[in-house]
Amino acid sequence: MANRQSYLRKPNIIWIIPDDTNHRMLGYGGGAVLSPHIDSISRNGIVLSQFHCTAPACCPSRYSYFSGHYGGRCPGEDFKKRDREDREPYSIFFNTALDPDKELSIGHALQRAGYRTGHVGKWHIHGSRKDMTSIPRFDPEENPRDPHVGERLKRQQEHLCNIVRRAGFDYASSVIWGNHESLPLKARNHNIEWITWGGLRFIDECSHGDKPFFLSMATTTIHGPNHVESLLADPYLTGGGYMDAHVGCQPSRQSIYRRIGCAEGVKFNSTTAGVLWMDDAVGAVLDKVRRLGIEDNTLIIFSGDHGPSLGGKFSLYERGTHIPFAAQWPGVIPAGLRSGQPAQNIDFVPTLLDAAGAAAPDDMRLDGQSLMPLLTGKRDALPHREELYFEFGYARAVRTERWKYIAWRLPRRLIDRMKRGEVNVPYNHFGRPVNKDLQRPGLVAGTLLRYPCYWDADQLYDLENDPHETRNLAQNPQHHHVLTDMRERLRGYLKTFDRDFPLDRIEEFLQSDRFEKLKQNAMESVRKLKNDWVADMRLIGFDDATETPESEDVFQ
Repeated sequence: MANRQSYLRKPNIIWIIPDDTNHRMLGYGGGAVLSPHIDSISRNGIVLSQFHCTAPACCPSRYSYFSGHYGGRCPGEDFKKRDREDREPYSIFFNTALDPDKELSIGHALQRAGYRTGHVGKWHIHGSRKDMTSIPRFDPEENPRDPHVGERLKRQQEHLCNIVRRAGFDYASSVIWGNHESLPLKARNHNIEWITWGGLRFIDECSHGDKPFFLSMATTTIHGPNHVESLLADPYLTGGGYMDAHVGCQPSRQSIYRRIGCAEGVKFNSTTAGVLWMDDAVGAVLDKVRRLGIEDNTLIIFSGDHGPSLGGKFSLYERGTHIPFAAQWPGVIPAGLRSGQPAQNIDFVPTLLDAAGAAAPDDMRLDGQSLMPLLTGKRDALPHREELYFEFGYARAVRTERWKYIAWRLPRRLIDRMKRGEVNVPYNHFGRPVNKDLQRPGLVAGTLLRYPCYWDADQLYDLENDPHETRNLAQNPQHHHVLTDMRERLRGYLKTFDRDFPLDRIEEFLQSDRFEKLKQNAMESVRKLKNDWVADMRLIGFDDATETPESEDVFQ
């Protein structure tokens, strides 16, 4: 652990995690947006330019944040029962539930260290099977203005809050179970003020106590739905029914139009509106901390869950795993600090425990390491990390400073379905026929357009000379020694898991002419929708919808 002599005392900790956000969506990352409060965290503290998630989707990424270990170690029933065939690849997807009956979270660990803990906003790491089946249900057509429906919404919200409390949180409010399709009624829009209100209320309550606090505040931005449409929606309708207590806790929605309109070089669209709306939430929290006089003893972290939906999310390419991280702690983290050392969200739990001066519970397995030496400018005290490990769907990957190796292995049952002609397109990396994803093209089409070697079973990229990951060198004899080395590095990680991932078995079908034909079918479908899709994406603010990733996605 880092030397704590310079720490004031157990700090308050505020963690703000946005959804589907990358560096280019933030001002400090070079985005043409307004994000002054998030940018201020970067100026007043440290930016980690090479921070990564372990898995590029909400559930498994948040699972690693909260548990401190890889999703492949999940002890949950649903995860253990999936893909149980011997010697078959297993999938890591939305099956890594955080079950408090089976393991501890960062909330539990900080509770044991004397903290009061709170969570507001998006959850999306589910819970036990009992938790999942006991959530009250609604008919989406029900009228939220009906007082009886409103009472049921309140009861459902309290039920969700109780599930979060079981996961290690003394306080829970404004809980959104998953993405917006999980909201009970058809009026499924962002309500950022409701989340902000829940966080501010927790900070206020803690200011009257004698315990340090930990707040996990998860926004629903920049994930869909469209932020402009949400700005126009009823601000009084929340996941907990109709209410007005939250309205006015941050700058008005109307002011977002005015401020973006007055900003030179910033377009008004779904992305820029969502970023500023989210930044206003961050600003409200920063202002509350300052007014309470606790800023000097509060560690504030802003870090993403995974890359954006367009051409990155759901893949182990850099655009899916490379995420923002900025943190401030006056007097402990030097202002203006920048680091390009590799770090990952499995480091989150050990970092917070180190900052709190607490040891990890004996029954909590940690895969990461404390980043406090890095955050405090003592980078030489941080153990050298030679590679990062990634996992998602039926793909696994490892990367060093220069090289990235991705292994994609489908189970035989899916291979057999393609052989029998039951599907006429390939499966994607997480085991769905690609044509199903083309109904929501942002999820996969952008990835297929960006990465021409997506369906290669073995992929080797030279990130120094090919930061866009477009040239697969796995079959190049000149790089055989590199491939061998990277495969052995990956094998070393795979051996630490209870379940098998057959790295050495590559199905011949994946190299056959029939599979090549399935790939052609899929790409024909992608090209047919490309023009309309790109136009739609640019309309909501993704000007780089089909461009290659920026060179910032390499180690610096």
